[in-house]
Amino acid sequence: MQTVNPRSVEARGIIGLADAYLNNRNHDEGATILQLLTLSMCGGLQGLLKCPDVVSRHWEYLIGTSRADMVLFHIDNSVSIIEAKGPKKTAVEAASGIGQLLVYGATLPTAIGYVPTRLNLILAFPRLGNKDDEYALDVACNTAGVVPLRLASPEQVFQFADDEMAEIVTRG
Repeated sequence: MQTVNPRSVEARGIIGLADAYLNNRNHDEGATILQLLTLSMCGGLQGLLKCPDVVSRHWEYLIGTSRADMVLFHIDNSVSIIEAKGPKKTAVEAASGIGQLLVYGATLPTAIGYVPTRLNLILAFPRLGNKDDEYALDVACNTAGVVPLRLASPEQVFQFADDEMAEIVTRG
């Protein structure tokens, strides 16, 4: 299990992360996707997942008749499919992403016209607020061959964004 600490994001991604959250504080799945996008753009996501460099990234990527939240195509012809779940979900609600990922993984070669050298299925979700739910979701992911990526909670990110913006204002 990887846990994202918003303070560990590379410097060039900090302002993007803060801006994304300052403008989207409604705690929905979009906020999770913004955190993923910012991490991906600054290289933090690849570092957490130990993935090769990204050649292209896509969100709402059509695979069969459904859309994956984010798909990363890597330099070694591997592919990472990421399904994001918003905050305030129970383990059962968030676990629905595991089934989605398995279907995306099964249909991806037809959608892209080749078999990736490696396929990474990743379920991204912010802290659920209940350790038993988080543990159950980790076990479900590991059983299905899905990588659980626990992101910072919206509250953590909002506090970090507020702290960074206050620091910027103070420095003038």
